[in-house]
Amino acid sequence: MVVAPGECLIRAPLDFNRLHHPSDPSSPPVKNIQVIAEKDGETTLRNDAGLYTQLVIFQHGESKESWLRGFLLQGAGIHTIRGIYVTGSSARASSAA
Repeated sequence: MVVAPGECLIRAPLDFNRLHHPSDPSSPPVKNIQVIAEKDGETTLRNDAGLYTQLVIFQHGESKESWLRGFLLQGAGIHTIRGIYVTGSSARASSAA
């Protein structure tokens, strides 16, 4: 998916495979998703809800074929923002700068 320049308000974390659960064979398979900013550094993902500490989550077995590239990450809540949370995955992320 290519995202145009501008600001994307995130009300809940962007969880690349939220419906897949590695321990449940009946859950949907992992999707290798690429989310790319059309122009590096000109698209901001911003936590609009203030309730979450992560903007992007890779935690359901994503492979190195799943990645996020070229975004600025910004928090707006009362919690410290951690930006990207990765566990149990091999996903990739690269910065806009």
